[in-house]
Amino acid sequence: MRWLIIGGDGAIGDSLSHAWSLQGRNFHSTTRNKFRVSKVRPYLDLGIDETSIWSKDYDGAVLCIGESRVSYCEEHPRESSLINVEHTVELANALTKAGTYVLFLSSSRVFNGQTRSNPVGKIPNPTTEYGRQKVEAEKQILDLEGSGILRLTKVLDSGSEPIKSWRESLQAEQAIYPFSNVFVAPVSKEVVAEKVTQILGKKTAGIQHLLSTNLVSFFDLAMTLCSQWNLDSSLIVPRVAPDSPLYPRYSSLT
Repeated sequence: MRWLIIGGDGAIGDSLSHAWSLQGRNFHSTTRNKFRVSKVRPYLDLGIDETSIWSKDYDGAVLCIGESRVSYCEEHPRESSLINVEHTVELANALTKAGTYVLFLSSSRVFNGQTRSNPVGKIPNPTTEYGRQKVEAEKQILDLEGSGILRLTKVLDSGSEPIKSWRESLQAEQAIYPFSNVFVAPVSKEVVAEKVTQILGKKTAGIQHLLSTNLVSFFDLAMTLCSQWNLDSSLIVPRVAPDSPLYPRYSSLT
Protein backbone atom coordinates (compact mmCIF):
# COMPACT_ATOMS: atom_id res chain seq x y z
CA MET A 1 0.00 0.00 0.00
CA ARG A 2 1.41 3.37 -1.03
CA TRP A 3 0.04 6.80 -0.22
CA LEU A 4 0.59 10.19 -1.83
CA ILE A 5 0.86 13.62 -0.23
CA ILE A 6 -0.01 16.39 -2.66
CA GLY A 7 1.66 19.44 -1.15
CA GLY A 8 4.57 18.03 0.78
CA ASP A 9 6.28 21.42 1.17
CA GLY A 10 3.55 22.89 3.37
CA ALA A 11 3.23 22.61 7.13
CA ILE A 12 0.64 19.83 7.05
CA GLY A 13 2.40 17.91 4.28
CA ASP A 14 5.68 18.13 6.14
CA SER A 15 4.05 16.93 9.35
CA LEU A 16 2.48 13.98 7.51
CA SER A 17 5.83 13.08 5.95
CA HIS A 18 7.48 13.10 9.37
CA ALA A 19 4.76 10.97 10.96
CA TRP A 20 4.62 8.46 8.13
CA SER A 21 8.40 8.12 8.02
CA LEU A 22 8.43 7.26 11.73
CA GLN A 23 5.64 4.73 11.12
CA GLY A 24 7.57 3.13 8.25
CA ARG A 25 4.85 3.82 5.69
CA ASN A 26 5.36 3.65 1.95
CA PHE A 27 4.52 7.05 0.50
CA HIS A 28 5.49 9.77 -1.96
CA SER A 29 5.28 13.49 -1.22
CA THR A 30 5.20 16.09 -3.98
CA THR A 31 7.37 19.18 -4.00
CA ARG A 32 7.40 22.36 -6.06
CA ASN A 33 11.06 22.95 -5.20
CA LYS A 34 13.18 21.33 -7.91
CA PHE A 35 16.21 20.95 -5.64
CA ARG A 36 14.16 18.62 -3.42
CA VAL A 37 13.06 16.28 -6.21
CA SER A 38 13.87 12.59 -5.71
CA LYS A 39 12.30 9.18 -6.31
CA VAL A 40 10.00 9.76 -3.35
CA ARG A 41 9.61 13.54 -3.84
CA PRO A 42 8.10 13.98 -7.33
CA TYR A 43 7.82 17.51 -8.71
CA LEU A 44 4.42 19.17 -8.99
CA ASP A 45 3.38 22.80 -9.29
CA LEU A 46 -0.41 22.77 -9.19
CA GLY A 47 -0.51 26.22 -10.74
CA ILE A 48 1.00 25.16 -14.04
CA ASP A 49 1.60 21.42 -14.30
CA GLU A 50 -0.35 18.64 -15.98
CA THR A 51 -2.14 16.70 -13.24
CA SER A 52 -3.08 13.47 -15.01
CA ILE A 53 0.43 12.02 -14.52
CA TRP A 54 -0.41 11.41 -10.84
CA SER A 55 -3.16 8.95 -11.67
CA LYS A 56 -1.58 5.59 -10.89
CA ASP A 57 0.04 3.37 -8.27
CA TYR A 58 -1.45 5.00 -5.17
CA ASP A 59 -3.91 3.44 -2.75
CA GLY A 60 -4.73 6.78 -1.14
CA ALA A 61 -3.87 10.46 -1.57
CA VAL A 62 -4.34 13.57 0.55
CA LEU A 63 -4.68 16.96 -1.12
CA CYS A 64 -3.13 19.55 1.20
CA ILE A 65 -2.04 21.97 -1.47
CA GLY A 66 -3.46 25.24 -2.70
CA GLU A 67 -3.46 29.01 -2.40
CA SER A 68 -4.56 29.65 1.19
CA ARG A 69 -3.84 33.38 1.48
CA VAL A 70 -7.34 34.81 1.88
CA SER A 71 -6.36 38.32 0.82
CA TYR A 72 -4.60 37.02 -2.31
CA CYS A 73 -7.71 35.05 -3.32
CA GLU A 74 -9.80 38.21 -2.93
CA GLU A 75 -7.42 40.21 -5.12
CA HIS A 76 -6.72 37.45 -7.66
CA PRO A 77 -9.88 35.31 -7.94
CA ARG A 78 -9.07 33.86 -11.36
CA GLU A 79 -5.49 32.88 -10.59
CA SER A 80 -6.35 31.40 -7.21
CA SER A 81 -9.40 29.54 -8.55
CA LEU A 82 -7.20 27.89 -11.19
CA ILE A 83 -5.19 26.32 -8.36
CA ASN A 84 -7.83 25.84 -5.66
CA VAL A 85 -10.64 24.58 -7.86
CA GLU A 86 -9.83 23.68 -11.47
CA HIS A 87 -6.44 21.98 -11.11
CA THR A 88 -7.29 20.50 -7.72
CA VAL A 89 -10.46 18.88 -9.09
CA GLU A 90 -8.65 17.69 -12.23
CA LEU A 91 -6.05 16.00 -10.06
CA ALA A 92 -8.66 14.43 -7.79
CA ASN A 93 -10.58 13.19 -10.83
CA ALA A 94 -7.48 11.57 -12.35
CA LEU A 95 -6.60 9.88 -9.07
CA THR A 96 -10.07 8.51 -8.33
CA LYS A 97 -10.46 7.20 -11.88
CA ALA A 98 -7.29 5.18 -11.28
CA GLY A 99 -8.76 3.71 -8.11
CA THR A 100 -7.02 5.99 -5.61
CA TYR A 101 -9.00 7.16 -2.59
CA VAL A 102 -8.70 10.96 -2.35
CA LEU A 103 -8.98 13.04 0.83
CA PHE A 104 -9.39 16.77 0.27
CA LEU A 105 -8.46 19.11 3.12
CA SER A 106 -10.94 21.95 3.36
CA SER A 107 -11.50 24.80 5.80
CA SER A 108 -13.89 26.36 8.30
CA ARG A 109 -13.89 29.28 5.85
CA VAL A 110 -16.73 27.51 4.02
CA PHE A 111 -18.86 29.15 6.74
CA ASN A 112 -19.29 32.89 7.35
CA GLY A 113 -17.61 32.81 10.75
CA GLN A 114 -20.42 34.62 12.53
CA THR A 115 -21.53 31.72 14.76
CA ARG A 116 -19.76 29.29 17.06
CA SER A 117 -21.83 26.32 15.91
CA ASN A 118 -20.89 24.97 12.48
CA PRO A 119 -21.84 21.27 12.25
CA VAL A 120 -21.14 19.02 9.28
CA GLY A 121 -24.73 19.23 8.05
CA LYS A 122 -24.84 23.01 7.99
CA ILE A 123 -25.19 24.54 4.52
CA PRO A 124 -21.98 26.40 3.61
CA ASN A 125 -22.29 30.19 3.52
CA PRO A 126 -18.84 31.58 2.70
CA THR A 127 -18.19 35.32 2.61
CA THR A 128 -14.70 35.24 1.06
CA GLU A 129 -13.40 34.19 -2.33
CA TYR A 130 -11.21 31.59 -0.64
CA GLY A 131 -14.23 30.12 1.13
CA ARG A 132 -16.26 30.05 -2.07
CA GLN A 133 -13.43 28.23 -3.84
CA LYS A 134 -13.27 25.64 -1.07
CA VAL A 135 -17.02 25.07 -1.33
CA GLU A 136 -16.85 24.61 -5.09
CA ALA A 137 -13.91 22.20 -4.84
CA GLU A 138 -15.71 20.23 -2.11
CA LYS A 139 -18.84 19.94 -4.25
CA GLN A 140 -17.00 18.61 -7.29
CA ILE A 141 -14.73 16.26 -5.37
CA LEU A 142 -17.65 14.76 -3.43
CA ASP A 143 -19.20 13.84 -6.80
CA LEU A 144 -16.21 11.58 -7.45
CA GLU A 145 -16.37 7.96 -6.37
CA GLY A 146 -13.81 7.22 -3.68
CA SER A 147 -13.34 10.60 -2.04
CA GLY A 148 -13.69 12.34 1.29
CA ILE A 149 -13.48 15.83 2.79
CA LEU A 150 -11.82 16.86 6.05
CA ARG A 151 -12.51 20.42 7.17
CA LEU A 152 -9.99 22.07 9.47
CA THR A 153 -10.02 25.14 11.70
CA LYS A 154 -6.80 27.06 12.36
CA VAL A 155 -3.71 24.85 12.35
CA LEU A 156 -1.24 26.42 14.79
CA ASP A 157 2.07 25.55 16.40
CA SER A 158 5.25 27.35 17.43
CA GLY A 159 6.34 27.84 13.82
CA SER A 160 2.98 29.13 12.56
CA GLU A 161 1.96 32.72 12.06
CA PRO A 162 1.11 34.76 14.01
CA ILE A 163 2.67 32.76 16.88
CA LYS A 164 6.18 32.86 15.42
CA SER A 165 6.05 36.64 14.95
CA TRP A 166 4.53 37.17 18.38
CA ARG A 167 7.38 35.40 20.12
CA GLU A 168 10.05 37.14 18.08
CA SER A 169 8.52 40.55 18.86
CA LEU A 170 8.12 39.85 22.57
CA GLN A 171 11.68 38.56 22.80
CA ALA A 172 12.80 41.82 21.20
CA GLU A 173 10.69 43.71 23.78
CA GLN A 174 8.34 44.97 21.08
CA ALA A 175 4.56 45.22 21.53
CA ILE A 176 2.12 42.92 19.73
CA TYR A 177 -1.52 43.67 18.97
CA PRO A 178 -3.65 40.51 18.79
CA PHE A 179 -7.39 40.70 18.17
CA SER A 180 -9.63 40.41 21.21
CA ASN A 181 -12.83 39.80 19.21
CA VAL A 182 -11.61 37.09 16.80
CA PHE A 183 -11.86 33.56 18.16
CA VAL A 184 -10.11 30.42 16.92
CA ALA A 185 -10.31 26.73 17.80
CA PRO A 186 -6.71 25.77 17.06
CA VAL A 187 -5.50 22.28 16.20
CA SER A 188 -1.91 21.10 15.92
CA LYS A 189 -0.20 19.65 12.86
CA GLU A 190 0.27 16.41 14.76
CA VAL A 191 -3.46 16.07 15.43
CA VAL A 192 -4.20 16.77 11.76
CA ALA A 193 -1.66 14.14 10.67
CA GLU A 194 -3.20 11.56 13.01
CA LYS A 195 -6.71 12.23 11.68
CA VAL A 196 -5.61 12.15 8.04
CA THR A 197 -3.85 8.83 8.60
CA GLN A 198 -6.98 7.39 10.18
CA ILE A 199 -9.24 8.53 7.34
CA LEU A 200 -6.91 7.28 4.60
CA GLY A 201 -6.71 3.90 6.31
CA LYS A 202 -10.49 3.59 6.40
CA LYS A 203 -11.15 5.42 3.09
CA THR A 204 -13.99 7.29 4.75
CA ALA A 205 -16.48 8.91 2.37
CA GLY A 206 -18.30 12.21 2.88
CA ILE A 207 -17.48 15.27 4.98
CA GLN A 208 -15.84 15.21 8.39
CA HIS A 209 -14.84 17.98 10.78
CA LEU A 210 -11.66 17.95 12.85
CA LEU A 211 -12.91 19.36 16.12
CA SER A 212 -11.24 21.43 18.80
CA THR A 213 -13.09 22.34 21.98
CA ASN A 214 -10.60 25.07 22.85
CA LEU A 215 -12.24 28.22 21.44
CA VAL A 216 -10.07 31.19 22.39
CA SER A 217 -9.50 34.78 21.25
CA PHE A 218 -6.18 35.67 19.68
CA PHE A 219 -5.56 38.00 22.62
CA ASP A 220 -6.11 35.26 25.19
CA LEU A 221 -4.00 32.86 23.15
CA ALA A 222 -1.17 35.39 23.08
CA MET A 223 -1.43 35.88 26.85
CA THR A 224 -1.29 32.13 27.49
CA LEU A 225 1.72 31.64 25.24
CA CYS A 226 3.48 34.65 26.72
CA SER A 227 3.17 33.10 30.17
CA GLN A 228 4.62 29.83 28.87
CA TRP A 229 7.52 31.72 27.31
CA ASN A 230 8.15 33.71 30.52
CA LEU A 231 8.03 36.99 28.61
CA ASP A 232 6.51 40.40 29.40
CA SER A 233 2.72 40.30 29.02
CA SER A 234 2.47 44.09 29.31
CA LEU A 235 3.67 44.20 25.72
CA ILE A 236 0.46 42.49 24.59
CA VAL A 237 -2.05 45.15 23.58
CA PRO A 238 -5.52 43.96 22.54
CA ARG A 239 -7.15 45.46 19.47
CA VAL A 240 -10.55 45.08 17.84
CA ALA A 241 -10.73 43.57 14.38
CA PRO A 242 -12.64 45.57 11.77
CA ASP A 243 -15.98 44.32 10.56
CA SER A 244 -14.75 42.45 7.48
CA PRO A 245 -15.13 38.96 5.98
CA LEU A 246 -11.34 38.73 6.18
CA TYR A 247 -11.65 38.52 9.97
CA PRO A 248 -14.30 35.90 10.85
CA ARG A 249 -15.39 36.15 14.45
CA TYR A 250 -15.38 32.38 14.94
CA SER A 251 -13.10 29.92 13.13
CA SER A 252 -14.72 26.89 14.69
CA LEU A 253 -16.29 23.59 13.65
CA THR A 254 -18.74 21.44 15.60
